[in-house]
Amino acid sequence: MGTTKIIVTPKELIIKRESLIDEIKQNWKRIQLYNDADKDFKHSFDIKAIYEEIKKQSIALVKIKVGLQAINMGLKSMEELSNENVYVSIFMLSQLKEQKVKLNMIPAKSENAVITKEVIREENTKLDADIARIELELEKYNTETKFEL
Repeated sequence: MGTTKIIVTPKELIIKRESLIDEIKQNWKRIQLYNDADKDFKHSFDIKAIYEEIKKQSIALVKIKVGLQAINMGLKSMEELSNENVYVSIFMLSQLKEQKVKLNMIPAKSENAVITKEVIREENTKLDADIARIELELEKYNTETKFEL
């Protein structure tokens, strides 16, 4: 059974992109505000779950950005986008670098921190590996790809 195709306008994708950007910003703010809160302070959300949601939202944002890029290139469907394109890598690299910056802004000084300094170090190591892999992939693409003007 084939996948269901969804037809959207560029305006709908732009609205969804802006909404996701706002949600990601709000989620980072929640983490920054409440990660290292006093142990008696109660909040109604799971800091680690919010961090995992940010990762999912970032992937969704990349897909939307690639869709908008395809539209801006005059394509009518994602199927028309060449498998040789590197837009997913370019946009994912940007998202990973942003995650790294935001992750390092999370306060984790006290024993009350949900996302601890150790977790931040581990996540940074994973992000560094992913960033290096994508940068290497893009370097190879930019070195080996030929384009006729």
